Amino acid sequence: MLWGNRDLKTANTGTVQIFANGLCTGTSTLFQTESKIGEYIIADSKKYLIVRIDSNTSVQVKASTLGAAVAAVGAGNSYVIQQAPAYRDWETDRKSTRLNSSHSAKSRMPSSA
Repeated sequence: MLWGNRDLKTANTGTVQIFANGLCTGTSTLFQTESKIGEYIIADSKKYLIVRIDSNTSVQVKASTLGAAVAAVGAGNSYVIQQAPAYRDWETDRKSTRLNSSHSAKSRMPSSA
């Protein structure tokens, strides 16, 4: 099954509270079975990227916008999980975007042009 950028899982249980440090705690939640790292939690009209799942009632999140701070969400908020591709932290994986130093720069234009 292919996912879309707006596919929501609606079988979520419980409620959540999200703290400014990125800790998201749940009451009667099933994070380990209902969510995956790289998916998003949407609560109180705010979107958060799941970066770690500690238990059925605890996950660590980041703001979904690069460079933004996590906005706190009070206890008792309902939530949904939005499916997304696997998360890749480009900041810590910068080597994958660099050219190998053994590559030589070649001109695309012939020297006779």
